[in-house]
Amino acid sequence: MSLAFEVQPQRFGMAPRRAPGDDFRAALRELAGGVSIVTTRLGARRTGCVVSSLTSYSLEPPTLLLTLARNNSTSDLLLESGGLGVSLISARLRETAHAFARAPSGEARFAHGSWRETTPGGQWVIEGALAAFECRVEETIARHTHLIVLARVLTVETKAGDDADPLLYWRRDYRRLS
Repeated sequence: MSLAFEVQPQRFGMAPRRAPGDDFRAALRELAGGVSIVTTRLGARRTGCVVSSLTSYSLEPPTLLLTLARNNSTSDLLLESGGLGVSLISARLRETAHAFARAPSGEARFAHGSWRETTPGGQWVIEGALAAFECRVEETIARHTHLIVLARVLTVETKAGDDADPLLYWRRDYRRLS
């Protein structure tokens, strides 16, 4: 199946000639992405979401870039708290990631898996992650349906060894690399 549409660059606030809609979504399903769980807390309140839109932004200073839907319950608490935890998910944690994504927002999301704080009073990360970060929100940009988040990395933990595959999201399902 070939999808073709024309999208003109936006210049000075002008709209594209034709909005790609479903064709655009279908095309993006071909982009495989690593799966991460982003958490945030404020006092006793905590929540999070599964994302595949996370990448490194800068090595100096160490900064991550991620996007969250603005109507996502995590976005509001993230903006209020100014902090987040990021767990890069291994294929072994596929069911945990799936359960986390399907659970109602808030505390219910933490019912599956083994969770811990990065530091006392810090952010929550999942045991068995390939890597985990504690970050503070450095800047947010609200654009269209999403919130672009630049997150300054405060702490980094990596899993020792090469025995784990990353979990990928491709064509609307979780996949293994190997």
